[in-house]
Amino acid sequence: MSSILVQLDAGETVYPMSDIGTSAGAKVVMGGFELSPNMPAFKVYNTNSFAYATSAVAFGKGASMATDFNVGGGTFSNGKYTVPEAGVYMFTTKVRVGDSDNGDIEIEWYKNGADASTNNFEMWLHLGDASGRRSGMSITMLDCAAGDVVHAASDAAMTGTGDVIAQFTLSGFKLR
Repeated sequence: MSSILVQLDAGETVYPMSDIGTSAGAKVVMGGFELSPNMPAFKVYNTNSFAYATSAVAFGKGASMATDFNVGGGTFSNGKYTVPEAGVYMFTTKVRVGDSDNGDIEIEWYKNGADASTNNFEMWLHLGDASGRRSGMSITMLDCAAGDVVHAASDAAMTGTGDVIAQFTLSGFKLR
């Protein structure tokens, strides 16, 4: 499963692609929708790898980050997004650990510093063997008030070698 939030100009298109061949047939299903004008939406990503070995620290804290787009006045700082207006939001994050990493990592959502999940939902990237890339993605919907702060983190400290986050994205939008 994969998800992406993109801002398109009139006439632009988006399509799925992989540079990894498959020996069996693959089925790709793609869908999308347009947000209402000025509905809060954002996407940020890291511009270089960063060390991550401490638990409960927001992914992206202290990393060099870039903003792909930010509509509606929300702010992003040190891995955390501050919601500009009340509503139900959908957030998505993707994390790819460094190629040499061989430790476990999880993705967990936080709102205002507390576990944002009602059932302690976590997404795990299990122990690697340092022979390839591992990535994971997590999506959550949260009922937010203006000023709530949302971020993704791992509450387990990485304990392998080469504990770096090679790629990280955080995006979200207001549903209603």
